[in-house]
Amino acid sequence: MIHFKVKVGIQKEPNEQGIGPFGLEKRNSRGETLVNYVQKNKLHLMNTYLKKPKQRRWTWLSPNGDVKNEIDYVICNDKHIIVDTTEVTNGLLLAAEQIRSNKKEKRQKLSDKAKNLIETRKQLLKDRNTNKIKITEINNQKKIREDMKKYRNMKIKETLKKKKILKELRSTMK
Repeated sequence: MIHFKVKVGIQKEPNEQGIGPFGLEKRNSRGETLVNYVQKNKLHLMNTYLKKPKQRRWTWLSPNGDVKNEIDYVICNDKHIIVDTTEVTNGLLLAAEQIRSNKKEKRQKLSDKAKNLIETRKQLLKDRNTNKIKITEINNQKKIREDMKKYRNMKIKETLKKKKILKELRSTMK
């Protein structure tokens, strides 16, 4: 999920296409771009068609809790299809929270076996009486290199996937 910090706000004209009468606050430049996109493609920003109290419209809260904005929108080609966006918005918020928690989890670069090998090697290097053959045997084990290679490949794949998604989203926002 990617946020463009879009604030659509309220209708500028009573019959503005693609946007309902129940927006929140003011529109920013990104919001203007989204409204133009929606109008051009005959879509609808569903959140703006449903009447809700202002305290229930916001989908983003600043870290200090002072600022509330509606920045998540449900876009649909038929405005009669969705009766309430609460569940959809809650689903988006849950997905965003899941993404945040996944990012907080640090991925393990090395397996436990590779970590043990490194620790054993450190201990052997500290001991001056250690047989050099033992250290060489540990150095020749491929587990550490394999783990690092897997980790690098995984990070490259993740980065390429994110870039592809970003490019697709940016091309639709132009």
